[in-house]
Amino acid sequence: MSAHAETAENARKKGGNVRMVIGLLLLVGVFYMIVGSMIGDGGAYFLTVDEAVAQSAALVDKPVRVKGKVVKGSWRHKEGTKDHVFAIQEKGKQLQVKYTGPMPDTFKMAAEQEGEVVAEGRYLAGNTLVATEVVAKCPSKYEGQQIPDDMKGRMTNGS
Repeated sequence: MSAHAETAENARKKGGNVRMVIGLLLLVGVFYMIVGSMIGDGGAYFLTVDEAVAQSAALVDKPVRVKGKVVKGSWRHKEGTKDHVFAIQEKGKQLQVKYTGPMPDTFKMAAEQEGEVVAEGRYLAGNTLVATEVVAKCPSKYEGQQIPDDMKGRMTNGS
């Protein structure tokens, strides 16, 4: 075999090895992304209050989304801050929610009428949720009920 033929053969083998290594790296990368999305913090458990309280030990420091009714009279908000504390309940179980941020306009009505909310955040020991987002049930649920004057202006102004 000539020297030129041996060089061409070696180059073909090296090219095949490079393609195999690149393919293997891509395969490992895709596998890592799939496994990471399944077990990582990419998603939050969606639970009701009674489910969250029942599983509280397993949920500590995990992202969760919890649905429940606002406990009437539990909402505390210090004027001049965005700090809110309230409780949500279901089937006799309660969960305290701490939230820093703008509260949705519909939350006030939900708090006054024990309306449904969904709070998303990290679950802490002691049945407390530090929320990063709070969503109140659509006001259509309250049709036929008295709308507070301060909310009427916001609803008609489109803000």
